[in-house]
Amino acid sequence: MSFLLEGSGARTGDFERREQFFLIVAPGPFTDGSSEIRTVEVSTVDGKTRTTMRIRPQDIHGNYLGADQAVAVSGISTGSAEPTVVTDAGNGWYELVFTTDEADPVIEISIGDTVAATGRPTEIDVPEPRPIVSSRPPAGAEDGTVTRPPVDRTCRLCYIIAACLLVLVVLLTILLMKKR
Repeated sequence: MSFLLEGSGARTGDFERREQFFLIVAPGPFTDGSSEIRTVEVSTVDGKTRTTMRIRPQDIHGNYLGADQAVAVSGISTGSAEPTVVTDAGNGWYELVFTTDEADPVIEISIGDTVAATGRPTEIDVPEPRPIVSSRPPAGAEDGTVTRPPVDRTCRLCYIIAACLLVLVVLLTILLMKKR
């Protein structure tokens, strides 16, 4: 969230005040099959197999890993492999390039300490996970009196408090400008 106040005073001239607040949410646990994985290319040059794969890390709650987290994504392959190169595509996807002397290597992709996929490149393509849908009918479905879902009062309260703080900051700034 960012607040910007611009103004001009007789004694101060033009001025600008900026306040920024950040919230970083760390994704929850990752599991096998929770992230979308694609095999992009498999090629063989001079007896070395080069496999390029992409992964979009997603936790069990549907949260993505985000950008600039390439250190959390890793991969290994069988054979006398060169170190796996991990590149952040900047759009939620990470590209892994495996180079090995085996024609059809077994690859393991990990997110942090969790193995996201293991197998041959053609076998471990994982499609985008489906949204979690409950098989339980909504309350009141039996008698036709379906109720509205409960309101998240905590979230609503946070918005109200943030709006009040914003108004308070603006009013205090105006008051301070008038005193000068």
